[in-house]
Amino acid sequence: MKGCVTKMIHSVTKYTVNDYVSYASTGVCLVKNIKPMNPEIDMLYYHLQPLLEQKSMAYVPVKLENTRLRELITRDEIVNLLESVPQLSEVSFHSEKATDLDYKKEMKLNNCEAWLRVAKTARRRVSENVRLKRKNVTDEKYYAVALRLLCSELSVVLGKTEEETKDYVESCI
Repeated sequence: MKGCVTKMIHSVTKYTVNDYVSYASTGVCLVKNIKPMNPEIDMLYYHLQPLLEQKSMAYVPVKLENTRLRELITRDEIVNLLESVPQLSEVSFHSEKATDLDYKKEMKLNNCEAWLRVAKTARRRVSENVRLKRKNVTDEKYYAVALRLLCSELSVVLGKTEEETKDYVESCI
């Protein structure tokens, strides 16, 4: 019976248990289980364990998998992405007051290129602010968040530690 259930689940889901996926702005998650949240309701959920917050769990309806989840970037895509940093456009801001909203909009795209664009923009702005002896917490915050999400994903794909990956990514920005 259990084999039949497993077969049925795999026929209706894109991801399987023990797959790594990227989930919205949570970052890389391990698919721990695929089952209903409530045994009385026949709706399947992915049970996701975020790598950056291993004590928490996220639940995503299977029917929303195409809008909220994505496969991790490949090694070849990582190479191409990091080689493209000099040509990568920065985040454009509608106004200085809208900086936070513009960063949030970019982060919600849930992809490595967007996170790299945020990190590149924020790093330049932080350096500029240091030079001008100004402080901008928004740029510092988004630099850290974007770099953390980006390095989390790249480290899983590359089989490196997050610290090694962070050093490498920062040398490319």
